[in-house]
Amino acid sequence: MREVVSVVRHLEAFPGDSLGSVVKNVFDFDSYVDEMKTLILDAFRKHGIPLSATADNIVLSPVTPLPPSTAGGTWSRKTAPVACNVTKRSLSFDTSKRQDVISLPLRTVSARADAFTEETRAWQLPFHEGQRLEDIKVAPNSSVHVVSSRPPAVYSLSPDKLTVTGISLERFFPRFSQR
Repeated sequence: MREVVSVVRHLEAFPGDSLGSVVKNVFDFDSYVDEMKTLILDAFRKHGIPLSATADNIVLSPVTPLPPSTAGGTWSRKTAPVACNVTKRSLSFDTSKRQDVISLPLRTVSARADAFTEETRAWQLPFHEGQRLEDIKVAPNSSVHVVSSRPPAVYSLSPDKLTVTGISLERFFPRFSQR
């Protein structure tokens, strides 16, 4: 951490210096230890910072203005919405029985670590093979709620938490529980 602060301070004081020369100066004490030097160079390279780059060996392409944007197509419905008969019924649950609630760690993947993309991160829900996503809703507080079938379940996650909570609905919808 101390070395990173030194790099930033040096770049603020001497903005004309190349990143490679600044890092080389800061990490010079490690130049005698080849393993440490290789480790540092690999870490910077892994994050897209080529330390061997200088103003002499970098060739930038000329700036080319983009043409005005044009519409590539439109989306529309080809069929009219279909009217469905809906029967409203009350639904009651026996809350004295234990619900099948799971809470699992949520593996967050930073999409920008591997490629240039507008996607910032992604999550993988604990779906089973054959389980189908039926609906998804993002609440005003940015929490995400997902409904699945086969088996029926509801999953909820919040972007600032590292867990996903799910509740199995197989007991209430046994007909839709086949996997």
